[in-house]
Amino acid sequence: MKKILLILILLLPLCAFSQSRHSNKLYKQGEKLLKAEKYADAVQYFLKSDSLDKKILNPDSENYYRAEIAIAKCWTMLADENTQKGKYADAISLQEKATDLRKKIFGEQHNEYIVSLNDLAIYNRDKGNYDEAIRLGKIVMNLWKQTLGEDNEHYAASLNNLAQFYNETDNYTDAIKMQKLCVEICKKNMGEDNEYYALALDNLAAYYSSIGDNAESIKLGTIASEIFKNKFGETNPNYAACLNTLAANHSDVGNHAEAIRLQKNVVDICKNALGDQSPYYALALSNLSHYYFEKGDYTEALKYGIISAELRGKSIGEDHPNYAKTLCTLAKCYCTTGNSTEAIKLATKAMQIFKNVFGESNHFYALTLIFIARYNLIAGNYAEAMDYYKQGYKQNSDFILKNFSLMTNKERTNLWKTYSEIFHSELMNAAYKLFNNGGSFTDINSFAYNGLVFSKGLLLNAELEIQKLIEQSSDTTFVKRYYKIRQDRAKLDELYQLAPNKREINVDSLLKIIDNEEQLLVESSKELGDYTKNLSIDFKEIQKNLKDDDLAIEFANFKDTASKQQIYVALVLKKGMKSPELVKLFESDDFYDIPSSEYYKTQKLYNLVWKPLQKYLDGVQNVYFSPAGQLHTIGIEYLPDESGKIFAEKFNAYRLSSTRELALMKEINPNKKAATYGGIKYGEDNDSNGKRGVVTYLKGSKIESDTVAKLLRSADYEVFALSDTIATEESFKNLSGKN
Repeated sequence: MKKILLILILLLPLCAFSQSRHSNKLYKQGEKLLKAEKYADAVQYFLKSDSLDKKILNPDSENYYRAEIAIAKCWTMLADENTQKGKYADAISLQEKATDLRKKIFGEQHNEYIVSLNDLAIYNRDKGNYDEAIRLGKIVMNLWKQTLGEDNEHYAASLNNLAQFYNETDNYTDAIKMQKLCVEICKKNMGEDNEYYALALDNLAAYYSSIGDNAESIKLGTIASEIFKNKFGETNPNYAACLNTLAANHSDVGNHAEAIRLQKNVVDICKNALGDQSPYYALALSNLSHYYFEKGDYTEALKYGIISAELRGKSIGEDHPNYAKTLCTLAKCYCTTGNSTEAIKLATKAMQIFKNVFGESNHFYALTLIFIARYNLIAGNYAEAMDYYKQGYKQNSDFILKNFSLMTNKERTNLWKTYSEIFHSELMNAAYKLFNNGGSFTDINSFAYNGLVFSKGLLLNAELEIQKLIEQSSDTTFVKRYYKIRQDRAKLDELYQLAPNKREINVDSLLKIIDNEEQLLVESSKELGDYTKNLSIDFKEIQKNLKDDDLAIEFANFKDTASKQQIYVALVLKKGMKSPELVKLFESDDFYDIPSSEYYKTQKLYNLVWKPLQKYLDGVQNVYFSPAGQLHTIGIEYLPDESGKIFAEKFNAYRLSSTRELALMKEINPNKKAATYGGIKYGEDNDSNGKRGVVTYLKGSKIESDTVAKLLRSADYEVFALSDTIATEESFKNLSGKN
């Protein structure tokens, strides 16, 4: 028995050697298949090789994990193949397996694992799993930061990816913040003629374009395109990407011919460098279609849109959001050329894709709701149009407020440029068209009224609400930071009034300081509360504050899509009304037929503005109105009727920036303190900065301020009447926070 055991023991090394040799053979066959890009077949050989290695090798052996490393590589390559075919779920599943395997082999601090996790984040982005992409992107960013530091190119790349994820989920604030850091790292470590620096700049340009800051976007995009042009020539795909961004900006600012010229270059480069089946070539065609549409050349727009839609559907799949964007462009073309049925069909398909990929809080989904409403309105499907306008109003206003809460003043201004027309012209056009077709869809008047209240003075109201929130805070740091920004803005205004060669401070540098200060303020003031809650006021909130003898009027003007005339209407609101009611007043031609010299001498303008509202004025004492268009420049409350009686003599007329103010009415200045300024000696050199400007002494302002001070004192106000050389800018600033 002992002899037999000895023989078996002696044979074991020979058996192990045989297994190792078989494993090597399997492994080498797997390598051949891997090199031939037959990844699925290669995996089978590596799995068999790994099974043998795990039985005979010690975990410390250099070959212990060799097959698993190769398997992870095959899974990653298969994941890449699947994402190229639009099979994103399969790509994610394969990359998850590869990433888990690398984590087991290398640990979480190893480059192989971090790169694999980064790929997984990108595949999730491709499928539209943005929450997961952002979660993974943050982990990748922090791992590079921990292992390599903040000056490393891998850390910069992770910032670039995360910025892209944020941008595609409408979080423009964080997208720009991340991308700026990426740009600075690339500039510092690689220099300003490096392709990665150029790519980072071009991405930042695209994000500025997303918030409507076309000037900054064009500036950065031009620098990026010149770097690629000088380094790689005019046939490089990255050069095409820069031109693509520039074309979008030129289209946004109305330079459609330049946008088309640039985009044609992009199309040619993509076709020659990447082929006519490439998704980038299809994207270039889609953008070209859009620019032709914006130019008004609908035949060319439709031609390129059809080709692009077919190519994009094949290359990226018909459930991809980029395919949906092409459908939206194509829908616009069909609607404009009279085929509203096809437009509705395509836009509805696009809307469903956006909803499936992004959910209902995304701006593509929100905007597409408005498009579908518009096409249904044109087609005469009024009930359907009404339903989509209802959804679209809510989604778009929610989107704006969500982003406003995280944005600086400049960013809010640029974003609002993109959306203002929805809340003004779009909804008013819909209300007017439905009014002319029987007026049975009264709910549209509610959305139109709410839209006007939302849009009138939105940017100013946002600024005032921020100021109120900060001043009510007990934290003096916020207050000081806010007023520092205000002072810097005032300094910037002064600089703009000087010739460039006379400016003591660089304007761009000061702009950058203001932008950084505002970003810090926005980030740190989030803990104070949400300043946007008073920006979206429903007509019912206004109606609650109306008495029986009150009338609220929102005037509006918009371009009628049919007559191309500027139409003036009034949306009126009284206590007890189910919804606001629309009254047509006049068309722009009627207004311009009246000479301005006759406004206050005859009843002609009165008959256009007030007479159509007569039935609503019966029994009214107080009229609260918010003007629009040309009515801003005219004292319509002082217009005479046919008997010569002035409107303000018949009613208590209150001019408001918006009837929104009625919903926010509260006791003003309970401490009964006031300050008046008038009769200022501007020529004196006694201001804190020694510069009083060149404004001359205004004698009338002293009389006016004295009269106001007298009236206030008669109402038991404590008045600080400042004039002459005492009325300084510094004294005005010192009033802040003193009620």
